[in-house]
Amino acid sequence: MLSSYKFLISAPFNKEYPIKAFVRFLSWKLIRLFKLQNLKVKFWNNRFFYINHDSFQSMWLMYNYIVDWEEFLFIHYYLRKNSIVFDIGANMGFYTIWISRSIDELGQIHSFEPDTKNFKRLSQNISINQFKGQFHTNNVAVSKQNGKMKMTIGFDGENHLVPSNFGGNSSIINVVCLDDYCNQHNINRIDFVKIDVEGFELDVLKGGIYLLTQKNVDVIQLEINRALINSGTTPIEIISFVEQNGYTFCTYDFKSNKIIPITVNDERENYFIVSNLANVNKI
Repeated sequence: MLSSYKFLISAPFNKEYPIKAFVRFLSWKLIRLFKLQNLKVKFWNNRFFYINHDSFQSMWLMYNYIVDWEEFLFIHYYLRKNSIVFDIGANMGFYTIWISRSIDELGQIHSFEPDTKNFKRLSQNISINQFKGQFHTNNVAVSKQNGKMKMTIGFDGENHLVPSNFGGNSSIINVVCLDDYCNQHNINRIDFVKIDVEGFELDVLKGGIYLLTQKNVDVIQLEINRALINSGTTPIEIISFVEQNGYTFCTYDFKSNKIIPITVNDERENYFIVSNLANVNKI
């Protein structure tokens, strides 16, 4: 327990507010102890989430408050009131809800979550908040083509697509590709896409090849980590695909409020890929 708290305090927001962090830490331990479900908790001054004892994402939110420091700050400063945003692999919706703070009735958020349990939680978390903007929730996965695929079940935020001959616990889900989805919804340009799909990031990018080649997506946030083994993809394959389509891997420096090119390395998992640095850095 002590080691968990020490790790917790290392997070940037928690360093600034250690007492609040400690209260949230103890609160989560009680939620786990009593196996509480759908506990309504206030975050970020004016947003609410249903917290569940069996949700890793609930724990992550309770522990960190500002879940992904660099990424959340970039979203806060970059998005405009009328931005069009995609949250691919939305889980219970903490990115979707954070993004909602930045847009108004002219903006759009398109959230995708194929897991039935997490999609229900996403929908509930959207419903308890009074949002401006247009929200589109999709109980589907995003990949390189439309159709149906198998996905694991029972791994909370770590469920992922699997081959058709997979013999473990799984379910059949609907799958869409970005290009077709955007055509169907008359979307010509996307300001920001967040992708967290447990190793299948390259398939998502391939399904949006027209958007990418036309430079119609300004910024994409994605992960490069050990989950790539789920799809048999290597970091080199993602790097090559991204760079061949004219995008650059970047990090966000919140002190200068700038997106900065970076070499993919083992020290980090989240990256921004950007087609036009000058435009993005007008934030």
